[in-house]
Amino acid sequence: MVFEPNDAPREKDAFLDWYDEQMRWSEGQSNDDPSKSTPNLEHILFNPGHIQQP
Repeated sequence: MVFEPNDAPREKDAFLDWYDEQMRWSEGQSNDDPSKSTPNLEHILFNPGHIQQP
């Protein structure tokens, strides 16, 4: 899963709750469409060489 860091809670329990909610996909749309992403995430998708490994 890739996400905007500013959209996710920093505290562990809040993050896990947020993550669980993100995985429910109840919108009835596909998450495979990059146009539904943010510009930063779209950039990562189309320019994977810029990803820094931990």
